[in-house]
Parts: sequence; structure tokens; C-alpha cells
Amino acid sequence: AVMRLRDTAKSHRRVMVLEVMGRHAGWVGLYAGLGGYADYTLIPERNWSWKDLISKVEDAHKRKKHAIVVVSEGIKLAKTTDIEVDEFGHENLSKKDVGIQVAEMISKKTGLVTRSAKLGHIQRGGPPTLFDRILGLRSGVTAMKWLTEGKSGVMAAMQRNEIVEVPLSTVAGGNRNVGNEWLELLEVVE
Repeated sequence: AVMRLRDTAKSHRRVMVLEVMGRHAGWVGLYAGLGGYADYTLIPERNWSWKDLISKVEDAHKRKKHAIVVVSEGIKLAKTTDIEVDEFGHENLSKKDVGIQVAEMISKKTGLVTRSAKLGHIQRGGPPTLFDRILGLRSGVTAMKWLTEGKSGVMAAMQRNEIVEVPLSTVAGGNRNVGNEWLELLEVVE
């Protein structure tokens, strides 16, 4: 999706802002930004500023006549008092439209034509790769074996290309956030 937006950005000399899902863990945004060569990536785990974002966008647009910004839906913008929650009590991030807000601010601060796009659940779609299929097969067969042995409360996980059991108590609850190594990588490539 980032690469397709890049084609439009290039042809119309625009700034394109892509909002991706992920709640409060920025993995989808991180991978979209790195894999799509975004000029700036905003994820919940990253400290960022409007000044830095605007500077990077202006520099990119000056060099290439376009810029790409990836925004994770869970980033913090201005304080909001009217936060809508879903049936589970989680903040309804789809209503925040952070991509639109970021695009509007970029346009306002730079004068550049800026558009936003939101993938929503389309990003979860697509055919599984051969690796996905084999991983599913290996995990499923191993999980069934464990069940027949009377094991429960564990999940199948791949570590170093081996399927291993991991207690559910170690993986349940909480976010698996983007770590400093990845944040440093973002700083290098932008």
C-alpha cells in the first residue's frame, strides 16, 4: 500500500499520509514505514515532534517532490475529552482519524498538498505465503499432539525454526511494544 501511495505522491507531487492499525503497539506502522521507505513514521512508542515531522517532510519534498508519512492509529496527538469506547472499554481508535489530523497539520504548516489514506482491515487480508501455510500446519499438528498428551494452558510458538510450547500465562495480557533497537533503526533510515 505504501508503494502504491508513493506512485500517486510522485505523479501529483504530494505528501501522502498512510494511517495503519495496531492500537498501542506500533509494529504495523514500523514495518510499513521501514518496508515502504517512508520519510517519517509515527508510532506510539516513538517520541516525535511536529517540528521534526515537518522538517523531514519538507526536506523529502524538496529532494524528491513528494513525501510519505506512516501513522499508527494509536499515536497521541492533542488531549481529547470525548473519547468513545467500544463494547470492551477500549478507546475507539477508528474514530480518532489521526492520519487525517496529521495530514491537515502538515498541509497547514508547509503549504504542501497533502492527502491521507486509511487501510483499515484491508491490511490484514491477502493470501497466505508458503511460509504461513507451513507454519500453520506445524503449529496445528504440534498443538493437537500436546492436547492428546493432556497438556493445556500452552501455545505453539516458533523459536529458531522449532515449534516450542510457551505457557499462556507468559503471553497473555499487555502489549508487545516496539523496542529501542527498532526505534534506532527508524532514526537511521529516515
